[in-house]
Amino acid sequence: MDLTDGLIIPAQIGNKPVRLRRMNRSHLEPSLGTQMTMELLPFGNVMAYQLKRRGFNVKNLSHKDLVALYYNEFVSNKENQNNSYKPISSYEFRNNAAFKIHKSDSFNGDLESAVNQTHFSAVSNIVDRVVKHFKVSQLKKRYAFENGQDPRESLTDDELIQAAATDRVMSHLEASVLNDKPVNQGQIINLIFWLFIIIALWYILE
Repeated sequence: MDLTDGLIIPAQIGNKPVRLRRMNRSHLEPSLGTQMTMELLPFGNVMAYQLKRRGFNVKNLSHKDLVALYYNEFVSNKENQNNSYKPISSYEFRNNAAFKIHKSDSFNGDLESAVNQTHFSAVSNIVDRVVKHFKVSQLKKRYAFENGQDPRESLTDDELIQAAATDRVMSHLEASVLNDKPVNQGQIINLIFWLFIIIALWYILE
């Protein structure tokens, strides 16, 4: 990682120069990795529920460990060799440098560093794939309805749970926008993406 956690700031007391270390502000400002994984917070309870159904004890798991475990169990090709998403190391994901870098670190170019950009991509790719996994289940459910099929016959139990969770999240986002409640950037991007998908799907089915 190119980043140092503290910046040495020159100062002076009396006639003697001293060097003061900037206070570590990791507890005040969320890391970029944390901000990326926050997009999955609305799905957190469902992710934990589905993992518990498979026998995992997720009681004391951190959010980033939950994300890595869910990705490996439900998104990667661990159980389905037809997709190209390989399982990841939970240890490497948990200790990714993105979880130690903050937006304010841009003062010395850390955000533009090629090495750190690689770290950021490693986290964002996992988050994007998990979100896509939920969205695909919702689209399957909607497609079943559009074709007069019972989703319970067309989708697996896991897909039904994911589709229902995505429906709830989208309804909440739409209600937040209509009621002028504050939503974060990730939520707005999600909503715009889904509106585009719904419109495209409508024309395809027409």
